[in-house]
Parts: sequence; C-alpha cells; structure tokens
Amino acid sequence: MVRLLHLADLHLGAKFKSLGEKSGKRSEDISVAFKRAIDFAVDEKNKIGAVLFAGDSFDSHKPSKDAVELFRAQLERLKKRKIHSLLIPGNHDAFEYSDSLWRKEFDALHLFSEPKIGDPLTLSINGEECHFYGFSFDSRASKEPFDEFKATDSEGFHIAMLHGSLGVGTHFEAHNRSVPLKLKKLGITGMDYIALGHYHNFGEADEGGTKIVYPGTLEGMKFGEDGTRWLVVVELTQNSVKIQKEKFNKRTLISETMDLSDSQDATASVRDKLKELSDENTLLRLELTGSASSVVAVGSLINAYEEQFYLLTIDDNLSLLDSERIESLRKEMSVRGNFVDSLLNGLEELDSRERSLRELALRKGLAHLGGID
Repeated sequence: MVRLLHLADLHLGAKFKSLGEKSGKRSEDISVAFKRAIDFAVDEKNKIGAVLFAGDSFDSHKPSKDAVELFRAQLERLKKRKIHSLLIPGNHDAFEYSDSLWRKEFDALHLFSEPKIGDPLTLSINGEECHFYGFSFDSRASKEPFDEFKATDSEGFHIAMLHGSLGVGTHFEAHNRSVPLKLKKLGITGMDYIALGHYHNFGEADEGGTKIVYPGTLEGMKFGEDGTRWLVVVELTQNSVKIQKEKFNKRTLISETMDLSDSQDATASVRDKLKELSDENTLLRLELTGSASSVVAVGSLINAYEEQFYLLTIDDNLSLLDSERIESLRKEMSVRGNFVDSLLNGLEELDSRERSLRELALRKGLAHLGGID
C-alpha cells in the first residue's frame, strides 16, 4: 500500500489586498494551513510516503523571502521523516521565468523542470515501485497535446502530475501558460492516479480506470471557493485507488443571495440572516436582490455585525425602480423628487437593458442628492 498527500494551489505569499487591514492575517492563514498539512504528512499514523505539489505552490514566481523559507522548512520536515516531495510549477510560479525561484536549489525536492513529459521518476515507497510523470509548462517550448502521454510497461503504480484546465471549470484562467486537458484522453494514459492542480475547488473523476483529482485550495482564496476545503490523500493498493478527504479549512467563505421581494421589513430580514450566519471564522458575501418595499440600511448593518464575522460584505443589488420608497420620493417637491420622477417616466416601455441603465442612473443620482433614507 502507498499513501500520497496531494496538494495544489497553496498560493503561499498571496497578498489579499482587497481585505484591507485583514490582508496580512489572511496571508498568515494560508501559511498556517500549509504547515498544518505538513503536520498531517509527518504524523506517523497517517503513513504518508510522498507529498505531491501539483502547481501554484506560490502565488508568484518570485515570492518573498519569508514565503520561500517557510517552504524550505517544511520540505526539511518531510525529508527528516523520509517522505518524498515531488513538485511541478504552476502558472503563478512558472519555471520559465529567468528569475523563477525554482531555478534555485531545494534540498530533497524532486522538481519536474523539463517542458514536456519524459521518462518517469521512479521511487520505492513502502516497498512498492512508484513511477511519477510530470513537466514544467513553458509557453515557448511546450507543445500540445499535453494529455497524450502513456505509462511505461514497468510494474508498480503510475502517477502523473499536471497543472491545467480540464474543460471549463470554476477557476478557469485564459493566459499564455494554460494547459488544456481532456478527460477522455487522460483516461487512456494508463495512469493509476492523476494529480491535478489549477482549479481551486475539489473535483474528482474516474475515467477508464484512472482516478483524476483536483484537491482544491486548503483555504478559500476568494468568493466562489466557498464551503469546506479538503486535505486529500490517495491510497494505492494492487486492487484499488481510494481518495480520502479530511475537512481542513479554519475559515469558511460563504456566498449568499437574498431575494427581498416578499419581505415586509427588508432590513429586519437581512438582520435575521446575519444573526443566522454569524461566526468569527466566516467570510460572508451577502447579495441583496429583488424589489424591497423599504430601503435596507446596509451601512448600519455592516457596522453593527462586522465584528461577528471574519469578513462581512453586503452587495445591495435591490431594484429601486419598483420600490414603494422610490414612489414616495417621486412625490417630493424638490430637486430629488423631480429627478426621480423623470427617471420613472416611461419605465414600462423599456427593455431589460434600458431598465438596468435607468436603475444605475437612479442610484448614482440619488447618491449625489442625499440618498434615499
């Protein structure tokens, strides 16, 4: 039996600038998650024989010294336990740059640096021969197809590592270091396991007897990487390939949409939702939609509840055009009232695009005329 820890998209050194004063703390979360993953690997009871780094270990090809030293220290921990470390660069930390960190020496790291898949690296793990395939994509030297390699005839387990796009997924990036992959082609490579990286959410497929897995990020990097994050272990035996998932993230990203069209008190409804979801380890993005009869005091709600979350954002996308509050403003004997009335005139004759433009104009105009409170 061989047990491998499959990591990808660690993005060590990521900055999280959009989080403002919490950016440094969130960067630290990513570092801590990585160290916890190595804690798992070196724990003897988990019987990990190798750790696979399937790309984007760093958020940049030239990360900070702190991020690099963190990575080196964790490799040393694995080395002391006689656990192999195998790595392919990703698109964020590509080898092709002349100043790529991967051009420096990393002790005890099996780095795939060639621009195409060649002969496998064969290692003996727990008495079993394991053949590892991988390459470092180079936009100048790597050529398609990237999914038409084949396992050798050697006895043992055959494992490939690829950082690429399996169809269109939740984390697709169009850039000049993209590695397009097709499931059917991967299924006829003769691999027992294909360790993928690039998509940030967990994904698993079984094609032609080949287990193909994206482990996803250990901590959600941005909204869309919501919910549980997993630590992924693959267990290979002569009869099966099994995936074990350990719930892993400390923080949880949640994206929620509230349609307030039927709410009698929109602010109270949002308040109740915030009470329901509040947790100091939750990053919440709440989108308000529909046509509420009353204005939602978004700023006041954020001020009142933001300390009950790790991060709280509320996107007010309520339709103003059909709300009772806007109708009441229309009757004002003021510049604001005249402005609202002019934009509501002829509304029923507009198509959806024109209504959206009218909505935008109404929001921006009211912001300059004292708002709608």
